[in-house]
Amino acid sequence: MCYYTQQSAAIENVKRRFNSEVDNEETYLQSDFINGFSHPNIPVILNSSQHLITTDYTWGLGKRYGI
Repeated sequence: MCYYTQQSAAIENVKRRFNSEVDNEETYLQSDFINGFSHPNIPVILNSSQHLITTDYTWGLGKRYGI
């Protein structure tokens, strides 16, 4: 997993490209520089809901407990 990524495409372009809708357009993250260390919510498409772009998934390193 990369620590830095980007999602610079406008929301309308992403919806058209993937023939999908966005579940919460107000939280759609569009940026040329996304820092994974800050654990931002990013738009993703799940295999279980390919018609929907969800904005409720966190990008970044996972936390491990009990180690």
